Amino acid sequence: MNWNISTGYNLKADSLNLDIIRSSIRINIPNGLRLDISMNHDMYELDSELRRTNKFNLIPHLTNLSGSTSFALIGYKKIFTDKKTKKKNLTDKKMKQDTIINTNDDLFEKSNLFQEPDLKKNSLWDLSASLAFGIQKRLTENNTIEWKKSFWVKPKLKIKLSEKWKT
Repeated sequence: MNWNISTGYNLKADSLNLDIIRSSIRINIPNGLRLDISMNHDMYELDSELRRTNKFNLIPHLTNLSGSTSFALIGYKKIFTDKKTKKKNLTDKKMKQDTIINTNDDLFEKSNLFQEPDLKKNSLWDLSASLAFGIQKRLTENNTIEWKKSFWVKPKLKIKLSEKWKT
């Protein structure tokens, strides 16, 4: 686990000298899964319009939270040896157990770039997905404070239709 915390202090400001506290946590889970979490906390109280006041809270309050992860599922061809000819052959009928691997791509980092399909050797298909969520404190039209919630899914499916043709 890796936890980074940062903030700042403006010596020249007349008030609200302390900046928002930003923290990020990266957790590597066995089997290659990674979870990234980012948070913003504020030490100052907020007024009814979510503006910072010059009063300190004893405990920093959460103003923003987001998290993301990505994973891939791969379907492999089974390689077997023909007992009569002692040659290795590939079959589509017997599938190797699907495996979960971490793509280790930062969420949506390359989402607008063209990417050539890249299937692993002897794989029939590859499904990867990036998942992200976020909540942020906001002011509604009725001047009430609520949490804006967001959830994103970015799936990508690659299928090998034949030895020479991939999609």
